[in-house]
This record gives sequence, C-alpha cells and structure tokens, in this order.
Amino acid sequence: MLFPPVGYRKFQPGEKRHEVLAVGRFDDGENSKRFDVLIDVFRRATTSFVARMDVTLVWRSSWGRNQKPILLGYDAKASGYPVEFHPNLPFPDLAQRYSSAKLFWHAMGYGVNVEESPWKCEHFGITTAEAMSAGCVPMVINAGGQPEILGDSGGGYLGHA
Repeated sequence: MLFPPVGYRKFQPGEKRHEVLAVGRFDDGENSKRFDVLIDVFRRATTSFVARMDVTLVWRSSWGRNQKPILLGYDAKASGYPVEFHPNLPFPDLAQRYSSAKLFWHAMGYGVNVEESPWKCEHFGITTAEAMSAGCVPMVINAGGQPEILGDSGGGYLGHA
C-alpha cells in the first residue's frame, strides 16, 4: 500500500510547552474530527489535573463552506477555558505549533461502529504523522489508519472508538 507523503522535514521538535494541538477541518458531518468530544473532555479535565498544568488546547483548521457556524458553536462551548482556535493558520505558524505542543489530540472515529461505518474514521492520519515528526505525543482513536501510523513504537496513545 502506498501512503500519502508527509513532509516530515518541515516539522522539527522544539521546546515543548504545556500545549495540546488538534488539527483538522471544522466539520460536523461524516468527516467530523469530533472537536465537540475533545472540548467536552478538555472541559472535564480542566477542573481536575489539567488546571494544575496550565494546558492550552489549540485548533488549526482550514475553512470550508458552512464552517464558520460550526466554529462559533465550538467557541461558545469552550468559552472560559484555555482553548484557542486558529482558522487558516499560515503553514509556518502551524509548523511552530507542532514544534511546541507536547500532545497531539485526534478523535475522528470516536463513537463510530467501525464495521458499519469505516469511512467515519480517519483513513490515514497525515496530521498525526506530521505531529509525530515534530515530537508531539499522539492521543488518537484506535480505528482507521491511526493504529498503523503509531505502529508498535509505543510513542503514543490509542483510545477506544
């Protein structure tokens, strides 16, 4: 099988901050990256251990049609929490975010019956590979292409779909 290329040389590990990065489209349809789930989990975690770590959750997304209302909904849901949204972040800034983030978080496929709807899972995980190139530890759903990206490296966490 031939995978899409990852420009891993464009991503370098840097000085890590207490930052979690999520990258993807703002979409609430079948291609949803499940940012809603990430915000809910982050809000719950912020009231316990994360509050002592001063962690910021950062999103980068490219705009598509009808994505502004989705972003406004996420922004309202995250109000009062250390969450930043960066639509259409320029590539050099994205590379810097990868470089400084400790963790990469991806939830596409969460709550999906993989046998019935495999297309609702991340098919490859190019953002996961980019994040790993920059030294981010990935936390991803154990479905679709994500387990193959992590492989047997032990360098990340696979959650249950």
